Amino acid sequence: MKALLEKPAVKRLLASWQRFTERQGPQHAAAITYFSVLTIIPVLMLFGAVTGFTLTVVRPDWLEVVRSTINEVLGGSQISQSVVATLDRALESWRGLGITALLTASYTGSGWIGNLRVGFCEMLRPEDADSQLQKQGFLKSLIRNLAVFFGLLLCMVVVLAITILGMAFAEQLGVLGGIARILLTVGVSWIMFAFLFLTLPEEKLPVRHWATGALGGAVLVTTLEHFAGLIIGAFSGNPTAAVFGNVIIIMLLLNLVAMIMLVTSSWTGVRQAWEGGEPLTASTDDTPDGSEPSSEEETVHTWAEKRRRERVAARRDLDELRSDNFDPLDVPTPDPNRSVPEDVAARGVKVGMGVGYGVGAATGLGLGAVLTAVVAWLRRR
Repeated sequence: MKALLEKPAVKRLLASWQRFTERQGPQHAAAITYFSVLTIIPVLMLFGAVTGFTLTVVRPDWLEVVRSTINEVLGGSQISQSVVATLDRALESWRGLGITALLTASYTGSGWIGNLRVGFCEMLRPEDADSQLQKQGFLKSLIRNLAVFFGLLLCMVVVLAITILGMAFAEQLGVLGGIARILLTVGVSWIMFAFLFLTLPEEKLPVRHWATGALGGAVLVTTLEHFAGLIIGAFSGNPTAAVFGNVIIIMLLLNLVAMIMLVTSSWTGVRQAWEGGEPLTASTDDTPDGSEPSSEEETVHTWAEKRRRERVAARRDLDELRSDNFDPLDVPTPDPNRSVPEDVAARGVKVGMGVGYGVGAATGLGLGAVLTAVVAWLRRR
């Protein structure tokens, strides 16, 4: 087991998972899942508007084929006429549906891409680097998120078309078709991850850093798709579970896909750090840059570990920490050049504002209750 843990790939995988958990990866995945659920309905409405535009303006002859197919299936009865009339009204209202879907999809899609970008960049960012996302203006960030959102939708349409065509040919090849279908799913999933790595990071990444991570994410998504089909089949056998099972499965799959995206970006960030983007070791003393570290130093792979080793108790001998030898007046002077990290300062301000609002609200309610009691007492007199 120890030899297995010492392998570079295993060490990198463990470091990626550690980075994912330390940087609140599950919380980011939950936020991405929430906005994914909000985005599903507007996107479906947008696809419906595009379908109406295609069947009524671009290719109205296809609409005749759809009508004749409905009449053949339903036997030309009154039900078929009602269905065709409802379909015609729905397709003819593609303008209003498209405008509504475009506005709502822009709002939810911008939030979806924004949360995805924050989580993605958090996993990729070096240990001691500050976030550049907060420095962008609102309008610039909104336009960029919308461009990525609609670009991702276009990429999904292309991927879906490739998948449908590939599946149609794969069914005619038997076993080879099944293998080809798996490879095709991996390929189109890799395209999706490649698009994310090209558009979401704060800085451009070398292809050799993210190509492997994108391939790993594509393999995980393909595996998840296979097991999702098995789970859906198991739920379909139970009438009670079939009512809520599909909704639960969709939300679970969205959360797992979000986690796969973030773990993939964490893997890429660790690889970039270990191959030259960051130093493998971090000095725990004030050794000048360019000098050799002492032989007693140990390798430090995480920023939290470096901070722990910089504590006073970690930098002194055990004899100095004993009660007989400890001098309470011998306190190290803080470094005036070291500033509080931006995220810590922002978190402190948010906590302070929340406490202030809470205390203010409680004080206001208390004073209001006292004044109400006094007024009531005066009225009784």
